[in-house]
Formats: sequence, structure tokens, C-alpha cells
Amino acid sequence: MRSCCVPGCSSGQHAPRHAFPKNAERRKKWFESLHMEPPQEDKEIKKLRICHRHFREEDYSGSATYRVLLHFVVPFINVPQQEVVNNFNCSNHVEQHEQQEQEMLHEHNPIILQDKEEEVFSQHKQQEQEMLHEHNPMILQDKEEEVLAQHKQQEQEMLHEHNPMILQDKEEEVLVQHEQQEQETLHEHSMILQDKYDEVLAQHEQRLTQHDNIVTQQQQRIENMENILKMQYKASCVRPYLEGHFMGLFFKIFDFPKTSFSGTLSM
Repeated sequence: MRSCCVPGCSSGQHAPRHAFPKNAERRKKWFESLHMEPPQEDKEIKKLRICHRHFREEDYSGSATYRVLLHFVVPFINVPQQEVVNNFNCSNHVEQHEQQEQEMLHEHNPIILQDKEEEVFSQHKQQEQEMLHEHNPMILQDKEEEVLAQHKQQEQEMLHEHNPMILQDKEEEVLVQHEQQEQETLHEHSMILQDKYDEVLAQHEQRLTQHDNIVTQQQQRIENMENILKMQYKASCVRPYLEGHFMGLFFKIFDFPKTSFSGTLSM
């Protein structure tokens, strides 16, 4: 297994590794981020590997047992500061790595090593295919553009919301709306009070009318009683006169002496 090509990295030969991207632009970003000079030939670049120490946890997708490196990530150096080397020459690293491989091939069975390399290469190729399938560049680009558009829209909305002129207009608009609401509330209260006043006034007038009717009825009764009393008084005054008058007429008509009549009455 190839060792990590990042200068100063001491991960050893058994740490998980990743090949450089085939895309020229992404591959250039990887070399720049790692401060490394890329080899002249592509076949030498294909031999380079970077271990998992130079990627973050969020740069991977999948489960804990099977992780796939995301398509758009860029590695970082992640080695002690004293071991950082600027513009590291990858050609020397490739030569050293090839020498190590020759020594390992000399010590181990070439056929077994070849089978292992083919197996690792097949697994790596399968991982790349799955990664490309899950992280299609066009889809990722569309997502990045969508996120960028949303971010720009949010910035525009923030600028629009915090514009002094717009804030002043909004404050004036809110003030006008508040005054309008107060006017409407006062008008509603005034209408309610007016309705209540009219209702109470109507009830009071109705009660006054009823009271006037009662007073009128009482006065009518009093007048009737006065008339009855007057008639009774007149009758009491006229009755003795009428009795004497009728008695005189009676005696005259029948020519009775009053004494005999009175004596008869006394008997």
C-alpha cells in the first residue's frame, strides 16, 4: 500500500488513502492546498495517495464502517508546523515511493502483490463510481448555485430591510396605520356611546310618556269624582225643596187639610 504523499505526515502505510482527482481543476486545488508541486506526468500523479488525516469528518458521507469522500472537498496539510514544507516536489516523493515498492515487491510474492493491488484498485474504482453516482458534479453545481442564490437573496432582503429610507418609510407607514386604527377605534366607541345614549333616551322618554298617561288617568278620575260629589251635593240641596214642593202640590190637588193629613200620619 502506498504511503501518504503529504510532506511531514507520519500516518504509515496502513491508514486509509485517497487518490488525486482526475479533474484537472480539482486536482490543482488539492496541490495548492497542500503546498505541493505536481509531477509533470499524469502517470506519476496517479501513484500519489493522501491519507484520511488530511480531511475532516464532514468531508465524508456514508456510515461509520463504509465512508465515501465527498466530491467537492479539498484536503489540508494537518501536520506539525515545524514539518510543513512549501512547494514540495512530488517527483522525488514518487521516486522514493517507487523504490519502496520495488523493495516490497522484491521481499514479497509479485503475483500476490499484483492481485492485492488489482483488488484495491477495483475497490477504489467502485468507490469512485459510487461517489460519482451519489455526488454528480452537475447536481452538486446546481445545489451550490441554489445555495448561493438563496444566500444572495437573503443578503438583498437584509439590505432592503435595513435600508434607512425603507426603515423610515416603514416607521411612517406603521405610525399612519396606528393613527388610523386609533381613529377607527374612537369612531367605533363614539358610535357605540351614541347608540347607548339614544337607547337610554328612548327608554326615558317612554317612561315619561307612561308617567304622563298615568297622571292623566289620575286627573280624569279626580275630575270624575269631583263631578259625582257635585251632583250628590246638588241632589242633597234640592231634595228638601222638592219634597216640600211636591207635598204642597199634593194637598192642593186633593184639597186635604194639612192638619188632618198630619193627624192621620201621626196615627
